[in-house]
Amino acid sequence: MRKELIIYGVSIGLNRGAILLLTPFMVYVLSLESFGLYSYILVLVQFFAPILGLNIYAGISREGGEDYRKGNYIYRKSIPFIFLATLFFALTFYIFQGKESLNIMFWSILIGGLEALNNTQLNTLRCMNKHFSFFLYSLLKSVGLLLLFLVYFFTYHNRDVENYLRLQGFLYFGVFIFFFLFLKKEEYILFPLKEVLIFSILLIPHSLAQWIISGSGRFFIKNILDDASLGLYTKAFNLSMILMIINSGIGIVLPQHLIRNYDKWKQSYNRISFFKIYSLLSVILFLFLLIGIRIDNTTYNVLKVDLGQIGTILLLNYLGFYLLGYYYYYSNILFVFRKAKTITSITLLSSLFCIIVNYLLIKNFGLNGAAVATLLVYLIQVIIFVISAIKLEPMIKRSFYKDIFILLITFALIFSLIKIF
Repeated sequence: MRKELIIYGVSIGLNRGAILLLTPFMVYVLSLESFGLYSYILVLVQFFAPILGLNIYAGISREGGEDYRKGNYIYRKSIPFIFLATLFFALTFYIFQGKESLNIMFWSILIGGLEALNNTQLNTLRCMNKHFSFFLYSLLKSVGLLLLFLVYFFTYHNRDVENYLRLQGFLYFGVFIFFFLFLKKEEYILFPLKEVLIFSILLIPHSLAQWIISGSGRFFIKNILDDASLGLYTKAFNLSMILMIINSGIGIVLPQHLIRNYDKWKQSYNRISFFKIYSLLSVILFLFLLIGIRIDNTTYNVLKVDLGQIGTILLLNYLGFYLLGYYYYYSNILFVFRKAKTITSITLLSSLFCIIVNYLLIKNFGLNGAAVATLLVYLIQVIIFVISAIKLEPMIKRSFYKDIFILLITFALIFSLIKIF
C-alpha cells in the first residue's frame, strides 16, 4: 500500500500543487474580488460533477475494486450519459439565462461535467491498477493548468475570469479525449448495472452533502460579507488544503485496500499504524507550510500571507482537514459493507449542521467563524462515522482510545507550531 499511496499522493499533489502555486498569481492578475468569484465557480463545479455523473465513479470504485473489468464496463456505459447531460444543461443555461458579464451557471455546469468525465476515467484507471497512467493523467492536468495560466497572462489583454475558464475547459476536454482513446482497448465484462446505479445514485446526496460541508462556508462569506473577504478566506483555505495532498491519496488508495484486505485492516495494529504515520506526516507538512510562508514573507512576498491576519483561519481549516484522515478510514468501513444509505444519512445530517453553524458563526464572527464551523462539522461527522463503524465492527472499540490519544497529541503539536510562528 505504501508504494501506491506515494504514487497516488504525488499524483493528487500535482493537481493540488498546481492550484496552490497559481493562487498568488491568480490574485495578482484577477484581483482579490475576481479570484473570489473564480473560486466560487470552482465550488459550484464540485456541486454539479456528481449530479451530472450520477456519482458513477463510486460504483466504479466499489465494483472495480473486486474486478477491474466490471469497473471498465461501468465506465463505458456512463460516458455517453455524462457527455449528453452536460451539453444539455450547459446549453440550456447559456440560452435562457441571458447575457451577463459572466454566466456563472453555464461555466459551472460545463466545467462540472468535464470534471465528472475526468473523475470517471481516474477511478477506472485506479481500479485497473494503472499507476503510471493515473500519474500521467494528473501530470497532464497540473502542467496544463500552469501552461494555461502563462497563455492567459501573455495572450489575453482582457484578463477576466471567463477567458481562463474557457482555456480550462479545453484542457479538461483534451485530457479526457486522450484517455478515452487509451481506455478504449481495455478488457471488460458484461454484468447487470441496476445495483451499481442504485448504489451510486444513493450516494449522490452524500456527495452533495460533502460539497455543502466543504463549500457552504464560502457561499455564506460571499453573501453575508463580500467578495474581498471571500478572496482572503480562499487564500487561507487553499493553503490549508496542502494536507489534501496526503488525504486525496488516502481517499483513492484506502477503499480498495479495505475491500481486498479487510481481515487485516480491521485489526488494531494496522489501524493504529495508519493513524500514527498519517498524523506524523500531517505535523511535518504543517511545519513545512509555515516555514515556506515565513521564508516568502522575508524574501519576495509572493503569497502576501499575513499569519497575524489569517493564522487562525489557516490553523482551524488545517485541523479540519486532518480529521478527514479519520473520516476516510471509518467511512470506508461502511463502504466495504455497502451501507450507502447510512453513509448518505450521516453526511446529510452533517451538512444540515454545517449550514446552520456556518450561517450563525459567519454572521456573528466573520471569517474566523467560518473556520470554526469547518472544524466543528468535520469533528461531528467523524464521531458519527466512528459510532456507526463500531456497530459493524466491534473489534475497533477495544483499542479506540489509542485513536483518540493520537488525535489529541497531533492537535496539540499543530497548535503549538502556529503559536511558535
